[in-house]
Amino acid sequence: MKICPKCGQATNDDTDEFCTKCGAYFAKEQKEVQQTSAMGAMMGMVEPPKSKAVPVPEGGTLQAGFDHMAAGNFAEAVAQWTSAVRENGQPSDEDYARMVTAAADCIVSSTGDAQAHSRAGLAELAMELDNDLVQDLMVNLASRVPDMRSRNQAADLATEYMYLAMEAFGVFPDLRDVLDSLETVGPVMESIRSAGESLEQDDAGRLESVTTIYISYSALMSDAMRKGIENAGEERMEKLADYWSTKQTLPYANVAYQIASLHTQVSSAKNVGKIMSKLFKKALDTQVEGFVRSYFGPKV
Repeated sequence: MKICPKCGQATNDDTDEFCTKCGAYFAKEQKEVQQTSAMGAMMGMVEPPKSKAVPVPEGGTLQAGFDHMAAGNFAEAVAQWTSAVRENGQPSDEDYARMVTAAADCIVSSTGDAQAHSRAGLAELAMELDNDLVQDLMVNLASRVPDMRSRNQAADLATEYMYLAMEAFGVFPDLRDVLDSLETVGPVMESIRSAGESLEQDDAGRLESVTTIYISYSALMSDAMRKGIENAGEERMEKLADYWSTKQTLPYANVAYQIASLHTQVSSAKNVGKIMSKLFKKALDTQVEGFVRSYFGPKV
């Protein structure tokens, strides 16, 4: 038996990770959920230890980063670029364009490889750059939809795109920028799904499943953010953006990842019945409300 630390509801199923009444995570699982990454959230799992960021070295160079990207070492490349930007300033427009292309090439070449997969450190680099790295990578990946040769490849590309959209929560202190990123998900997923109709059918329905989940999550969060932004008004949004820009970590990002993880698990569940479906919906609604409170809570 588990007792919910928030509402006191008891459950006889020890495998439950969260309270089916209020949506709060049980104590043991909460520790795991706090480790959830943007990518892990969209796949309904916590991030594996291999995905931890590579320490940023001293004396990093852009060229070393390009070499690592070419070798498939995404996290190592990002660490080199972060070091180079910190020590030498912003890259030229030409070098930045090369960085976006090299990073996108590396992402596409390693999609679906769980052993090699790591996008750790990307948010840290993005916050060092004057350019909008996350959004530029999203645009680059979207342009590669016609290059997909199978539905599994298309599903992998969809997951990578969604990962970048999720990274926006941890990069942008202004929720309006996060909303801009998330609102691109629906059209891009529809584009990927449409392209998949003419591709090799090797995915057993995976492409349809993941794109449906990503579209649904994006709509859920976009609606909540849009309402919160409208209620806050322009002046308060500016103050909130300034407030969050001074913080080293953005706690509302982790709440968004928790919601994504729960949403993925709920969306993947089958034959749960009407009662459980209502409980799952209530749990999701409770967590979305928690996200809104987390961002808009500061008294500014």
